[in-house]
Amino acid sequence: MNGYSMAIAVIRRDLSEEYIHFFRHNGACMVYSTLCEGSARKKLLDMLGLEAKDKQMLSCVVPSSRIGHILRHLRTEMRIDAPNSGIAFFVNLECIGGASALRALCTEDIIMGEEVKKVKESKHSLIIAITEHGHTDIVMDAACDAGATGGTIVHAKGTLGEERAKFFGVSIADEKDMVYIVAPTDRRTAIMNSIMQKAGVKSPARTVMFSLPVEAVAGIRTPEDEDQDI
Repeated sequence: MNGYSMAIAVIRRDLSEEYIHFFRHNGACMVYSTLCEGSARKKLLDMLGLEAKDKQMLSCVVPSSRIGHILRHLRTEMRIDAPNSGIAFFVNLECIGGASALRALCTEDIIMGEEVKKVKESKHSLIIAITEHGHTDIVMDAACDAGATGGTIVHAKGTLGEERAKFFGVSIADEKDMVYIVAPTDRRTAIMNSIMQKAGVKSPARTVMFSLPVEAVAGIRTPEDEDQDI
């Protein structure tokens, strides 16, 4: 299995530090954390003998070649299969926005030949741009200049190992903003390049980004959609 994947784990909040350490040990450099809550209803919890627990969603980028290893150790070491513990899944990445972004996301220092590395194609893409808190306007302006029509902002906490934090000049457990942009795939490279040029890792925004293939989308109008309506 080649390339990189986004690992997403929704786990009990009291276990978050253990999981952050686990993912760092397995190839992730930066682990992003957001608070969330489970949706199971009280009746179901009572039937299963479980208690409602506050949840934390962790997301990070890992080499796809390590997914099998990570899955085994999630079960044996972290006991994620135990009742009321959590769930984890992986999504293949479509693009990573340059070698600097790759080094910020993963511990493996693999240099990519292209500024935006293409992995696979789909009609639409989800671009995820992770930036310093308070710099989303710069990111969105750059994206819109290249054809993006909008985005959604999610606030998160970034956790980075001490050595990597010193290397990149960022503070540990800093507030981060994650910008989600859905765009036609033929605009993806231009949008990512625009963000990299105006708000990349060497700018005050320190933005790193990657994209995921989108299987289907509603709510985005394109000239092709308008032709189909005729």
